Amino acid sequence: MTHNSTDNLKIILCDLVYDYLGTGTFSFPLNIGYLKSYTYQMLPGQTDISLAKFPRDFLNLLENEKPDVVGFSHYTWNAELNRLMASMVRQKFPQAMIVFGGPNLTIDDQGLREFRNKYGAADFYVPFQGETPFVDLIRRRLSSDSVSALKDQAIPGVISFLGPNAPPIMGERLPRMDDPGIIESPYLSGVLDEFFNTRLIPIVETNRGCPYTCTFCAQGLSSYNRMEFFPLERVHEEIQYIAGHVKNTNILLFADSNFGIHPRDIKLAEYIGQMQKDHGYPRRVSMNWAKNQPKILDIALALGQTSHLTISLQSIDAGVLKNVKRKNISTDTFKSIVDHVNHSGGRSGTEIILGLPGETKESHLNTLRTLFDWNVSDIIAYNCLVLDGTEMDRQRDDYGITTKFRLSDGCYGEYDGQFVADIEEGVMSTKHISNEDLLSFRQIHWLIWFMWNYRFYYDFLKLFLNNGINPLDVIFALTEKLKNTNGDLEEVMRMFYYETYAEWHDSPEALQEYYAQPDTLKRLLNGELGGKLNSKYMWRILLESHMAFRDVLCDTAVELAAANKIPIKNDLIEQILDYQFSRILDFSVHGSEFGREVVKEYDYDFISWAADGYPTEIDQYKFTSAKPYRFYLSDESLNALKKLIAQYHHDSPLVMYRKMVEFMQVADLFYSVDIVANHGLTGDVHEPHKSI
Repeated sequence: MTHNSTDNLKIILCDLVYDYLGTGTFSFPLNIGYLKSYTYQMLPGQTDISLAKFPRDFLNLLENEKPDVVGFSHYTWNAELNRLMASMVRQKFPQAMIVFGGPNLTIDDQGLREFRNKYGAADFYVPFQGETPFVDLIRRRLSSDSVSALKDQAIPGVISFLGPNAPPIMGERLPRMDDPGIIESPYLSGVLDEFFNTRLIPIVETNRGCPYTCTFCAQGLSSYNRMEFFPLERVHEEIQYIAGHVKNTNILLFADSNFGIHPRDIKLAEYIGQMQKDHGYPRRVSMNWAKNQPKILDIALALGQTSHLTISLQSIDAGVLKNVKRKNISTDTFKSIVDHVNHSGGRSGTEIILGLPGETKESHLNTLRTLFDWNVSDIIAYNCLVLDGTEMDRQRDDYGITTKFRLSDGCYGEYDGQFVADIEEGVMSTKHISNEDLLSFRQIHWLIWFMWNYRFYYDFLKLFLNNGINPLDVIFALTEKLKNTNGDLEEVMRMFYYETYAEWHDSPEALQEYYAQPDTLKRLLNGELGGKLNSKYMWRILLESHMAFRDVLCDTAVELAAANKIPIKNDLIEQILDYQFSRILDFSVHGSEFGREVVKEYDYDFISWAADGYPTEIDQYKFTSAKPYRFYLSDESLNALKKLIAQYHHDSPLVMYRKMVEFMQVADLFYSVDIVANHGLTGDVHEPHKSI
């Protein structure tokens, strides 16, 4: 169906992201794709709708079109960008109708007043499920002579803003669609075809809503704590359509808040596995896993290395969980899933949040230590953020929550001559944890991320764990060593300590003022400042001071083994560190250089030791004489890396790599390894780094 009549209502829908650091991490604008598809479906031949993901594309549309309606999907990561662009629309097209929608709104008198004062260009807000009220709003606009006439009405599912001094008008809240499948697929209808030419990642929605009421999240509140499902056959068709059209990425995202919550998801996982065999896509799948569903084990096993199973716990402290209205999966079930996934060669993970009401330094340490003891493969630790529209936003006084502000990762840029940035409001202290104690975990979380989650020194930490030394104690000892380094490593660590504190600002205004300074802005826009510290400093180590870091780690391990009188010999420490160091790709080179082959000798069968689950008695894996290991990169891994580098290209390797790892397979960071019988040790051979 065509929609190009000169009498049609001209609509621009925006799901804007900042593109100064590239666009490879962002997803297709599925949300506004649904709005466009449903509007065309319900109002055939009456509207012309353009979609905008990037600010410059949106500005180009404003130069070439005169929109009647402009819509903005409104989230915490693009709120300031939306404010700037909406004000530009209002200035250039005073008669245009401007509609916001999304979860980034506190729906009470104060929240609505604050939004109206900050986003004066907005005429309407659609706070919950958007398709039905948006189409109704457009239908009314088609039959109305002016926008102002609409704003006097109580429109179901819509909030109307009349002016700076008038209270908003709230229409009745609409019921959710029982069957979201009535909306034509924006993939199968071709609505999103133009985005296959970009570096964006396709994203699919198999269900909507969330049954939970966690106080730090708005998802359950906005969806009435209920869920609806798209037809499974349609989801299959969408994935097949994407696989047949995708060009610039090997990644697929799922928008579901609880993937694996329904028994049918095992069939979906099996279908994804078949698509990967038939099309080589997707190589990596990323989703938010269901919280309390033992069946996700079967789904994780079906997906294999395509995805990592993550069961979010947030805390294992009963008091904290009660405060945030959360009930976790049972400990026995969680441990059983972890053991099963690990035994099968998969990846088991969990997410935890520091700064939740009731969490103390001691309880957070206990959570970390326990997760290591349970052999959880990925321990992903976040600092608590306070989001608009959440119950926690209204509980600040109850728990003594203090906050500061920092840049959202990559969410800044200079558009139409104006610097704009979006921010996160993070918990800095509560009644239960001080600011200093909370920030003291920054380096701990980073080293867990680097050494354990990304596997750069996982085998090494397992060696100590299986000899009675919790990896957390190894990391504590390492942090002390890292305080007294020199050379490039000293500079890297000095900047890490500095940014731990300097990234936080007392107010949004103070943050904007700081980054708007010309020299600071230049460093920010070229990637030198900003970014998630975990990923940023992982790559600074790998690119700038990796050998020095390894030497400090070696010294730490030798002293720790001696102090605790554990039977780990110095030559074993040296060899296992060198083995892990040698497995890591040399990211100082690109392209075909990744594929060079290296051969080195070791006294231990580290491959079999890992495959057998890291038994304590590693001496049983010692060879009678040293054997050669071959480190190489398969054609499949090399091609996957080349595609990722193209997708995430940036002039700064640091920026490129730290964004690239967000959705890639961890295995693609490493060479494959095998033991070569009767190898003549020709080629590149590097001896272990030093004698102990």
